[in-house]
Amino acid sequence: MQEKITEEVKRFAASSSADDKTYVRQKWPTLAAWYRERIRGDWELENINSELRDYGVVEWKNRVLEAGLTAITFRMKRGGLGEYQQNCFLVGYVADREFDVARDRYRLPARTSRPL
Repeated sequence: MQEKITEEVKRFAASSSADDKTYVRQKWPTLAAWYRERIRGDWELENINSELRDYGVVEWKNRVLEAGLTAITFRMKRGGLGEYQQNCFLVGYVADREFDVARDRYRLPARTSRPL
């Protein structure tokens, strides 16, 4: 689940707004808006890291489904300012593999941007 979330976010970051074929904007609109705003503000992506924060099962409509929470960390730089920043978003969803659907997507508040 962590790998799937990370790959989707990386594909989103690598695409232009018009070229985006991921569902990141629908699943985690705050993360997507923050990232696009940074890119428009002349920030450049250095890398994206992820870390599994929680994983388990939930009961959803009398069925047991997997649920996961992943920390996605963006490391950005802005050459004109000579600055680096790192932001972390906690995102996840309930995986309904029987119907191949991500249910109950969630995003916890990001850690505050901080210069590095």
